[in-house]
Amino acid sequence: MAIESLFDEDHLIPIALLENTLFVFSSLDGCLYRLSHQTPRQVGEYEPVCLAEIESPFCVPGHPYIYDLVHTASLVTVREYPLTATGMASPRCRAYEAPPKETHQLTSLIPDAAAATLRIVFEPTAPNSPCLFTDVQSGITQPLETVRGTPRCVLSDGTVVSDSDGRWSIGSDANPQGHGDGTVIATASHFVIVRMSDKSGIWFSMVRTAGESDIEPPCGWTIVSLAASDKTVIAYAIHPKKGQRLLKAEPDNLTFSLMDSPCGTSQVFGMGAAFEPVVRSTGLLIGSLWQTQRTRLPGIAFAKNNLSLEYITPAEVPCVYVRRKESRANEIIVSLHGGPDSHELDDLRYGGIYWDALDAGFDVLITNYPGSAGFGAEYQEHAWKNWDAAVLQTADAINEFAAAKGVSGISIFGVSFGAWMGLQLSRHVKTRRLVAMSPLLNLTQHIQLHQDEDHNFRSWAEERFTQLGEKSLNGERYALACPVPVVILAPERDEIVLPASTQNSVLAATSACRQWTTITVPGNHYPHTSAEAAQRWTVLSNALTTNEC
Repeated sequence: MAIESLFDEDHLIPIALLENTLFVFSSLDGCLYRLSHQTPRQVGEYEPVCLAEIESPFCVPGHPYIYDLVHTASLVTVREYPLTATGMASPRCRAYEAPPKETHQLTSLIPDAAAATLRIVFEPTAPNSPCLFTDVQSGITQPLETVRGTPRCVLSDGTVVSDSDGRWSIGSDANPQGHGDGTVIATASHFVIVRMSDKSGIWFSMVRTAGESDIEPPCGWTIVSLAASDKTVIAYAIHPKKGQRLLKAEPDNLTFSLMDSPCGTSQVFGMGAAFEPVVRSTGLLIGSLWQTQRTRLPGIAFAKNNLSLEYITPAEVPCVYVRRKESRANEIIVSLHGGPDSHELDDLRYGGIYWDALDAGFDVLITNYPGSAGFGAEYQEHAWKNWDAAVLQTADAINEFAAAKGVSGISIFGVSFGAWMGLQLSRHVKTRRLVAMSPLLNLTQHIQLHQDEDHNFRSWAEERFTQLGEKSLNGERYALACPVPVVILAPERDEIVLPASTQNSVLAATSACRQWTTITVPGNHYPHTSAEAAQRWTVLSNALTTNEC
């Protein structure tokens, strides 16, 4: 497989940096690629690194090696492949004594800051047996006191940090140093970064042997992604009025300052103790790019210099307004994200679909309706059990914007829960059409179905929604009340919204002589393969950019 699309690039994880060459692993195909900046070019080219001879590959972010760790009988064979600017060099091979496969399973390779080495982790297959560590350089194996979960690293003082099932712990069961909620996402010599999340938001903390400290962003900002090295903490954060920025701090004081770096929507990846985190950013102006402590590497998508982008808040609703520099369009596409506990700002979602809309003569208004996450608890919770008010505030924002810009035509694009919001908005905004992808149309039925299957979903729904009706068919009144043409992109294997529910809403609308069209697309609620994504984005582009109602 080659990296040929934003969907492919979205699934890349950086593992090592050598000078101006970045090595990335694909979670789609399990392959290794390298991206370099050896010659000037506008977009990056990912060259595959052959792993065909490697039986069981392991790596540790920031370490420029691929390890082939093969556990057979009572031996572990270690083949250490150095990464080079042109790929991989010949391996250094050795074999060490190892616990029998009947009693222990080789599960991971972790950094040990105390011994300045890497440890092979053998977890016991039977209860009350110790976990074993093998030094990848010397082959010395030693037992580890029982820990809660899977070991993630050894800190410089010899303390082991583990996590499992959304809980972290530091120390052993016999000598516990601390524990709490969250998952270890980045390791350094003296601390780890822990991420906690639920549908209400994301939180980060720094865990040391001495204790846990919450990581607080500057006032008004919300951290979305974060990683750290021994010397630097880098975060991607959003703000309802100021948009998106990268933040930087020192681990010892965690006082963040704004970085002067390109920043659309970003992911921050930890690269171990010695190297600054790597940032991947995507945006309508910057395209896609990787930012490292040494250089910036262009990604798969071109940067655009013919577009204008503004963060605006009509009716106090956080929006992103995008248009071409040379002219302002008379028609806009209003985009509504799913969730509702989510957000969208400057990004290249759906394969960069907004570029197609801009090229077709539309402006784009990315809209974060009340109930969106990331803009403060008050804004998110304002919509709970008060969705009529959230719809009206969003309608006020769109109408205020349209009046100020002299917009003559408005199309609404809603994804998942955003499609339900679009149905409501069509009664308050003069809309030409609604394009609904993976749509949640019958909210009543959706809640009633899932709350009986999932206790967590029930709690989530009860916190956000009032009782919407005794009968599931009540939800179809929203379809009947929608006065505009609707185009539905319905995944054939949608595991979130039942296809039958979507079909029933469409049938109710068409039976009432509403102009609804359904296009079936392959895949799940969100595409799982490159082919599914490419086909869906093509259908979506045609639906959004056509002038037919």
